[in-house]
Amino acid sequence: MSIKYFSFTFLFIGFLCFTNLKAQDVNFLMKNGDKLFEDNFYRKALPFYEQVLATEPNNAEALFKSGVCYLNRYSKDKALVNIQKAYEIDPKVDKHVRYWLGRAYHLNYQFDKAKEEYTVYKNTLGKADSRRKEVEQYIEQVDLSKKYIMVPSNFLVENLGPSINSSFSEHSPVASINDSVLYFTTRRLKEGEKEEKDGEPFEDVFISKKNADGSWTSPESLNLNTSGHDASIQLFDNDTKLLLYRSTKDGDIFVSQKEGDKWGDPKSFVEINSRDFESDAFVSHDGKTVYFATNHYKKFGDMDIYYITKNEDGSWSKHKEMEGEINTEGDEDAPFITPDGKTLYFSSRGHKGMGGFDVFRSKLQSDGSWSDPVNLGYPINTPDDDVYFYYAASDDRAYIASYRDGGYGEKDIYCVTPIENVIVYGKVTEDKTGKAIDGAQISFKSTKKITNPSEDKKAVVSGEYKDINVLSYNTYKVEIAKNGELLSTDSLQIPSISKEGQTIHKDFVVPFKGNPIDTQVVATVDTTTKTPTEVKPKDKEPAVTVAHPVLEKELVVYFGSSSAVVSDSYKEEIKTLLAAYTKVKSISVQGHADDKGPDVVNDRISKARASEVAKYIANKTKTKIASRSFGESQPAVPNDSDENRAKNRRVVIKVSGE
Repeated sequence: MSIKYFSFTFLFIGFLCFTNLKAQDVNFLMKNGDKLFEDNFYRKALPFYEQVLATEPNNAEALFKSGVCYLNRYSKDKALVNIQKAYEIDPKVDKHVRYWLGRAYHLNYQFDKAKEEYTVYKNTLGKADSRRKEVEQYIEQVDLSKKYIMVPSNFLVENLGPSINSSFSEHSPVASINDSVLYFTTRRLKEGEKEEKDGEPFEDVFISKKNADGSWTSPESLNLNTSGHDASIQLFDNDTKLLLYRSTKDGDIFVSQKEGDKWGDPKSFVEINSRDFESDAFVSHDGKTVYFATNHYKKFGDMDIYYITKNEDGSWSKHKEMEGEINTEGDEDAPFITPDGKTLYFSSRGHKGMGGFDVFRSKLQSDGSWSDPVNLGYPINTPDDDVYFYYAASDDRAYIASYRDGGYGEKDIYCVTPIENVIVYGKVTEDKTGKAIDGAQISFKSTKKITNPSEDKKAVVSGEYKDINVLSYNTYKVEIAKNGELLSTDSLQIPSISKEGQTIHKDFVVPFKGNPIDTQVVATVDTTTKTPTEVKPKDKEPAVTVAHPVLEKELVVYFGSSSAVVSDSYKEEIKTLLAAYTKVKSISVQGHADDKGPDVVNDRISKARASEVAKYIANKTKTKIASRSFGESQPAVPNDSDENRAKNRRVVIKVSGE
């Protein structure tokens, strides 16, 4: 055997061994991930699939399962990207892949595509298959989601920030009477604490105090926490008592009495606890009624809301189910009763909603029953879980736990405040002369869609305008016209105002339309002596250098409505663009959307478009890509026709190089 042949054979055998070793590693990682995945332990399973993808980025099974993990715990955007890619590589990667595509589109606000995937999946199921009912409910939810988002309710929902929220789940916010102290439940890491079998820490109750500027102090663990799950439920009786959940038995409710600055040992609320799961409770303001959520009384174990009342001798009555249409075949949880006892807020998976738990409101009627629940709508509710709605007693502020965009982990705690009308007034004058404008008309047109767009508001200008009643947390296009002539166009952005009756002063200036001689100013002569500027001779002519010309090119990629798919024709144009350079120096990618739908949806789709284009370019070059998205805020042309909107659904690629 020749040395050359021996060397080749040795290298070939070495390559086979390496390939086999690599395959063994992948099989080992997939096997370990699958064990956790099957038990829904997504946080533990995900790292195994990510390790596989680091070696095999086109492994369809790892892409699919990592996407499901992301969907349940981390990033809905990433979930959609991975599941889409898995399906493109292997449409048979999983027999339920169309279901999971539907879920990913649903939770990413791409409702038409979600409905399409749900429908395809439903048609693969037999008529007696129990999953058909679930999928039919999802189809109903995407239709409702489109409706609610197109007509949002006038509330501002803001994340409480990283002091309260972490990369783990936070929920069950409980506010003190003066809204200066917040109790909440978290699964964040605590030093020396053991993990639950799902790979996440046990739930504990933490407390934070509000600073003078409205920020929150670093949370501290409550002295009542145990080695199991503990959760905050309600402060009551002038903040001297605290309702808690503990994972004893299958889950029970406890009461702690404040003793000085500390909480006393919690006692079981025996009148409502059973051998089954009690998840939440709420004591009425007068202390005579307790509402609680349990699965004890239903055959199929779904959560329902019941109540007990206090007898004259101080004992408690037997449990009673809520009168009216409060409970369903799905889960009802987290009851909250207003101080007057007449309004119930609760979360439900069974009533018609956008998806997951939605928050509903019901009113107590004269016959003692509760009115049909009303969905609080978007933006309080989203396609994912929105639960534990809790009003602060001191003002109109409420808190909610929600799994939505822009969060820090799974569920985060958000503040909910109403968006109220404000009164705008001010002067209208000419530039150059400063004269007051008389006999003109000023109009305010809402352009922002996070809240309900208010009707156009108009007023006659007589040097000033008064009492323009507009909705806050909106941007308005302001037009001033006289005798049919448009004098000026301006913009007014109004921040969120949560108190009624506030006023905003805003003056406007229009261009001067008179004779230029009316604005002439007599010139004055400056008689001061000025020192001439010293001119220094050139020491030496600079050396002439020849630089390579810098090429700068731009390509615009257009998209279908609600789509982030880059067509094959545009992929070829991108390749041609990059091939025009011997050396690419910089690449920027900017995503845009038209004005159809609410801002949050347009922000999301523009981001997805930029991400898809950037991902494709990254496979063709090692140059770092600067990617940004602008939603509907930077239209190329006015959004006044379907043709123009198509021009605004775009990604702009700018490349410079040699």
